[in-house]
Amino acid sequence: MTSIVLLGAALRVWAYASNTSLYLDEILLTRNILDLPVSHLLTQPLLLDQVSPRGFLLVERLAVMIFGQGELIPYEVDVAAAIGLLLLALDVQEREASTKCLLLWGIVGFVVVWFSQASVLMMAGLGFGLALDWLISRDRRTTRALAHNNPAVGSKLGRRATRGTSEHDSRHPPVHA
Repeated sequence: MTSIVLLGAALRVWAYASNTSLYLDEILLTRNILDLPVSHLLTQPLLLDQVSPRGFLLVERLAVMIFGQGELIPYEVDVAAAIGLLLLALDVQEREASTKCLLLWGIVGFVVVWFSQASVLMMAGLGFGLALDWLISRDRRTTRALAHNNPAVGSKLGRRATRGTSEHDSRHPPVHA
């Protein structure tokens, strides 16, 4: 699992560092970050029909003030949030989702959406993945039914769910890939 998370983080950084052209909405957002005073960014609607989390605008403006202007301005916080969420999800998965981990996950999820719109999608995907992992590890009968009745879930789930089981349930036969 660690290697998959590290691969995902590396691919995320590579995608943003590959120096692709900005889309029009990214250019317009960047104009707001560069041209408007911080007080305007935090208290008033953005110009040019743009919307963005206030924390994101503040962090990006501070990054511009410290590091100068660059092509990656709209992506810096999203990449950091994505990598942080991936690492946190790995930690939650490895610790069997203890109460402390889940509380931390909830707090981070509450805060990170103020800094990155992409984090909403990341949290949803990671939450689904963690829930599915929990389902697989906790309830083999439900997992077999899920793998048998939903081809989109795939044979990998069925293999993992039925590995090491000797019981046979006629309603949900084991899935073999």
